[in-house]
Amino acid sequence: MADVPFGFRAGDDPERDKNKKDPNSGSGSGGDPFGAGFGTGDFDMSQLGQIFSKLGEMFSGAGTSMGAGQSAGPVNYDLARQLASSSIGFVAPVPEQTTAAIADAVRLAETWLDGVTPLPAGTTRTVAWTPTDWIDNTMDTWKRLCDPVAQQISTVWAQALPAEAQAMAGPLLAMMSQMGGMAFGSQLGQALGTLSKEVLTSTDIGLPLGPKGVAALMPDAIESLAEGLEQPRSEIVTFLAAREAAHHRLFSHVPWLASQLLNAVEAFAKGTKIDM
Repeated sequence: MADVPFGFRAGDDPERDKNKKDPNSGSGSGGDPFGAGFGTGDFDMSQLGQIFSKLGEMFSGAGTSMGAGQSAGPVNYDLARQLASSSIGFVAPVPEQTTAAIADAVRLAETWLDGVTPLPAGTTRTVAWTPTDWIDNTMDTWKRLCDPVAQQISTVWAQALPAEAQAMAGPLLAMMSQMGGMAFGSQLGQALGTLSKEVLTSTDIGLPLGPKGVAALMPDAIESLAEGLEQPRSEIVTFLAAREAAHHRLFSHVPWLASQLLNAVEAFAKGTKIDM
């Protein structure tokens, strides 16, 4: 699966040492924030135009935001959404037949769950999402999860400057904040663009990312998964529908569960220590 946003890895991740030994290996989107070949040995000079075009758009957006007195926060989510959509490309609408099949699978799953769990149904609507739909419907939750990490890093940047330098920097600190927001937005956009094509349901990573009570399955990702399996597609869809419906029963009827999971991620992010 794609590198996590902001390049964090587990402490025992073997890729860590590998990347330290190989300066050209890059590290997720951090080594190549614009997806243009930086950090690798195969940089194509013909891509310079695309790189400068993206840089121009980013600076233009930052200038407009500062000129209007708007604060983009620690992460530029407009840029993240733009880069994620760009990496996805054109997405055809989900056929009505596919949407109907997914709705039938969720209804069947709910009927089975009624007999094996005391929790009542937690879904109020069933949808089939494209990767773009997934980004649009989960972005608010990603903001909640990513803001604490980005805020911590931004604070460390500012505190690393001597007091005299901070006083002299003045407006430069605001520009640095804007640039930091664009850097985080770039990494997040690339990560979400990749993840949106891999997840199978709205609760696939174990967190309530989407709207409450909305059971969402991803037909394109399910089709890719089914190609490598022997089971009929209908059985795969029914299994995923049951898992999605079960998650929603928990999140809807165990009131503290969803907030506890998200709060745990937030608390971990806020407690992150960054060495400069």
